[in-house]
Amino acid sequence: MRKLLRAGANKVIAPSEVGADRMAQVVLRPHVDAFMERVLGTGALGLQMEEIRVEPGAPLAGKTLAESNFRRHYNAIVVAIVNGQTGEIRYNPGATLACRPATS
Repeated sequence: MRKLLRAGANKVIAPSEVGADRMAQVVLRPHVDAFMERVLGTGALGLQMEEIRVEPGAPLAGKTLAESNFRRHYNAIVVAIVNGQTGEIRYNPGATLACRPATS
């Protein structure tokens, strides 16, 4: 893992660690695990999760979620907003949180 990171990889995933984390989640939070499996795995609930990058000049850029009427226009729920500069993640963002455009 260290060699890959030194070689320039942004992230290295060890299958053994992912498997161990997954097993722990199944034991500790079986209902959450079942829900996430349905949402992300089979699509049985008719839900999809997407990641959207807000570029400068985009219709969402600089607007709050309320101003953009995001839910009505896209029939979607915003689970989180990630600040592209700091990496800060705001889960379950309020309607007054603005969508700042991404920077390169």
